[in-house]
Amino acid sequence: MKKNLLYYWRINLAVVLGAAIAAAVLTGALLVGDSVRGSLRDMTLERLGDIDYALVSERFFRAALAEDLMQSPRFRDLFYRAAPAILLSGSAVAPQNKARASQVEITG
Repeated sequence: MKKNLLYYWRINLAVVLGAAIAAAVLTGALLVGDSVRGSLRDMTLERLGDIDYALVSERFFRAALAEDLMQSPRFRDLFYRAAPAILLSGSAVAPQNKARASQVEITG
């Protein structure tokens, strides 16, 4: 075994270096992925603000529902306020170069 390692030392060194480089690349990719995921989460939470709950429906409901909820005494005990919003999935097109982006979240 020792003779074999010494005889093929160049190949063995290349294998060890290749494995070390591959491990370093994978570790770096995992660290960058976690960092990006954390940054996106922080940015999303910062944009959302202090949202606790969202009432989501397949269809639109009246905007006055938020005001009706705020008039409820139980609601006022648990929450600060309610606001109507629209959240849709769609696509976006840049008018300059006609570039398209699908699965865009549209809020309003």
